[in-house]
Amino acid sequence: MTRDGVAERVAKRENRPVAQIIAEWEAKAERGRVLGTLVHEHIEKVLRGESDGQLSFDPFLSFNTQAPEIVAFDRLWSDLAPTVSYCKEHIEWVIGDITLGVAGIVDSMLFSPKTGKYHVWDWKTGNFDLHNKWENLLGPFAHLDASKLHVYSLQLSLYRLIIELNTDLELGDSYLVHLSEAGAQIHRAVDLREPLLAYLEELAQPI
Repeated sequence: MTRDGVAERVAKRENRPVAQIIAEWEAKAERGRVLGTLVHEHIEKVLRGESDGQLSFDPFLSFNTQAPEIVAFDRLWSDLAPTVSYCKEHIEWVIGDITLGVAGIVDSMLFSPKTGKYHVWDWKTGNFDLHNKWENLLGPFAHLDASKLHVYSLQLSLYRLIIELNTDLELGDSYLVHLSEAGAQIHRAVDLREPLLAYLEELAQPI
């Protein structure tokens, strides 16, 4: 069902104009985008050693440095930082593969002395779910439900593929970190590199 169709159902149930429902959704989405940008800017500054502990104020968001997502990251990083090392070049790292015709921006790649490998870490705000009983992914991933875990795992699997195909770095598991009022929840990304590579190679074949 389309967004407008869902909006019509909600409007009918709540006896409100459809336009009002859609406007509320769009405002919420915009707030989420701005919040996500500010949180990522804060994380980047912390990892680059440029942070003064202050989050850029934005009156649209109606919050300051005590944003729950910022607090969640800072608490996690205080525990995580002593256990990893990294190069500043691997923060907001732009990567790509010419042959496959794909590219992306890695939030953070951290090295773990414990595993002896690099690990891609991705910071998420907003809604995050582990299951979606209403919808599945498409194509070679149709056996997977369209949860945020699986959608974002595809993203990190792509990043890992690009790095492994274009560098000599040895990578281990990738991690998704959901930052919210509940704190920082760390999820190991599902490794979808094998089917993803096969799919991308098929797409890259000349017609």
